[in-house]
Amino acid sequence: MGGHKIFFNAYLDPRAGGPSGYLANLATGLSLVGADDRIRIVPQGPKLAPAPEGAHPTDEVLRGHLESYLNPQHIKLAPFQLAPLLEGETKSIHAHFTVDALKVINSLEEIGRRDVSVILTSHCPESVALEASNGWRRKGYNSSLCDQYEFALREIEAIAFKKSDVWIFPSERAMDPYYDTIPGFADLAADKDIRFVVTGAPPVTLSHNEPPEKKRLGLEGKKVVAFMGRHEPIKGYDIFVDAMLPLVEARPDLAVVVAGRLDGVVPPSHPRWLEIGWTSSPEVLFSISDVFVLPNRRTYFDLVLIEAMAAGKAVIASATGGNISVFEMTSGALALFDGSVQSLMNTVANLIDNQDIVSDLGLRAKQAYEDYFTLEKFAKGYKETIGEIWRDYAII
Repeated sequence: MGGHKIFFNAYLDPRAGGPSGYLANLATGLSLVGADDRIRIVPQGPKLAPAPEGAHPTDEVLRGHLESYLNPQHIKLAPFQLAPLLEGETKSIHAHFTVDALKVINSLEEIGRRDVSVILTSHCPESVALEASNGWRRKGYNSSLCDQYEFALREIEAIAFKKSDVWIFPSERAMDPYYDTIPGFADLAADKDIRFVVTGAPPVTLSHNEPPEKKRLGLEGKKVVAFMGRHEPIKGYDIFVDAMLPLVEARPDLAVVVAGRLDGVVPPSHPRWLEIGWTSSPEVLFSISDVFVLPNRRTYFDLVLIEAMAAGKAVIASATGGNISVFEMTSGALALFDGSVQSLMNTVANLIDNQDIVSDLGLRAKQAYEDYFTLEKFAKGYKETIGEIWRDYAII
């Protein structure tokens, strides 16, 4: 069977961001709600060991990536990649990266199988061309190569969005970053079939007792504000630093704990500012924190927000993209700030001294998770949407 194939040319990992974590959670959700012979996930890439701290590829590696993107019409799947996507009577393929989508489209066109509907979901918090090229720039690579790389990937991105048959996003506001960072995206979206499937996350269970980690980290008796994510501008880490460091310096009862990889923004040096690095156990961070902050400059539909809500944490989030969707869906089960340093400072200061509000937000967040964002609801929503697409396109 497997008339609907879900394709991502990499591994699935529930602790990874983007499509890797999204699809790992979807796979678990599908197993919980019952098998569906129509749907099959086809990951194809191995899990790679992370590069050592401070290590990065050479300009030659970047040049190699660039050369592979210079001719969009030649971007195709290798035969061993295409074969499992067409096993059985494939009617639709759902790609989760714009380059993968174009590979699928070009490969289907080459063999005369454009009767197969191609669905695209992009998971970046901005244009993938901008995100990827800025990643290279932050590491100090040749600026001309970075510019060429961005230009080439922008062309691929535009073609993939244009030629795919259906887009799936977590919410309408999750598309905001694409309107902002992809030229002509509004025109592409105007005539496109766009569907929405709300993302889900696994449950997070925390002890009601003060966790031993809090004592181990020297945080007993402290009010803790947490951040989790890459240390880069798009994630708002610099906003978080500029807002929180003055508060920590002014208040001996306040501490900050941060999880995530360093990437472009250097963390401050302060005895009550703790950087614990990337973690595969977010419940540790949630267990020691009173308030969780998600200060993204642009927001898709951040998985860590759903995880924090699953943990029953009071969340402060920037009023951007998917954060606005969650706020509206849940009738205000999180606190929004306007994206400025001063607004975040004021919101944290107002919350941290009012335990009743913190507790109420945490309870509302937990209930909102149960109402909207469980793995079962995610999987059911996905299955229903694929069924609707098949009916609308006369696939069944």
